[in-house]
Amino acid sequence: MNSLLPRPVHIAVVVSDGAQLSVLRYPARNGPAPAVVILTPYRKEAAWFNYHHVAIERGYEGPLSEREVEDGVELLEWVAAQDFCTEAAELPVALLM
Repeated sequence: MNSLLPRPVHIAVVVSDGAQLSVLRYPARNGPAPAVVILTPYRKEAAWFNYHHVAIERGYEGPLSEREVEDGVELLEWVAAQDFCTEAAELPVALLM
């Protein structure tokens, strides 16, 4: 793991269909901050920023199922409502894989 990143906090977020999303939260160093949410249908520990950029630059897409998209929307709403977030949560479309 990159030593510049804070130690992640493991969180379980339950969505409307009862599924439990496994989340890694990397706390901001200086209190509440805007949040960037990255979704992956694979193991969260295996997702890293450079992979997404390289895959998209090479013409790949990362389609998610309709339920995964709904889970992503619910997760964004959950993040925006948390004390650690300044109510600005973003899901970069280029990173939706």
